[in-house]
Amino acid sequence: MKSLKNIVFLITITSGLLLGMVRSTNAQGDIGDLKSRVEAALNPYSMHKLYVSVDEKGKVSISGEVDALYDRLDIYEIVSKIPGITEIKDLVVVNTPTLPDDIVNANIVRAIRDNSIIMEPDKITVTVSNGLVLLSGTVSYFKEKLMATTVSSSQDGVKGVENEITVMSSRKARSDENIKSILNEIVENQFPLINGTVKISVKNGDVVLDGEVKNIWEKNNLKIECLQVMGVKSVVENLKIKL
Repeated sequence: MKSLKNIVFLITITSGLLLGMVRSTNAQGDIGDLKSRVEAALNPYSMHKLYVSVDEKGKVSISGEVDALYDRLDIYEIVSKIPGITEIKDLVVVNTPTLPDDIVNANIVRAIRDNSIIMEPDKITVTVSNGLVLLSGTVSYFKEKLMATTVSSSQDGVKGVENEITVMSSRKARSDENIKSILNEIVENQFPLINGTVKISVKNGDVVLDGEVKNIWEKNNLKIECLQVMGVKSVVENLKIKL
């Protein structure tokens, strides 16, 4: 009887050991698979020296160097979308050149003004101190706030970005007064050659364009830009080409 109990005990212990070995092997396999998926996702940054480690709890550590703050933020976003990751330890260093704050400021302001997603660049204030950027002001749409961070983090000399831009309520953003303000900024920044020769009126979201333009391209594209503004219901284009 004792012999039988001993056999059962040995079988139980052996089964436990084998199960533990299988679990350990599976865990190692899962870790290796997760690390492979992270490295594959970071393939666009293969030219950089990035190092990835993963533990059994799904915690990922990423270290190395990149050329711009945007790259570091992008790497974090890419990895955060991978299933199975519970935590990301970001040890990536931004190896950006040191530039005078006024140069960094001017580059950001120019980039914000040139970005078509940001329709109200004049409403965004940029402050730079030792490479740290503070964005403030008020815009109509959340996408403008997000793009301001993206644009700023892409510039040389930027070590960090704090975005304190306020986004208007949907109701205020769609008001006739605000729509007109946006459209005037579009003309000023994207069609500077006709700034002052085009009159814009807005009533209940319906836009009327009057005045003169220099060519067919301006005539067509100004209307297209107006139609892309949220809150604009229609655009009546009464523009004439100046002869």
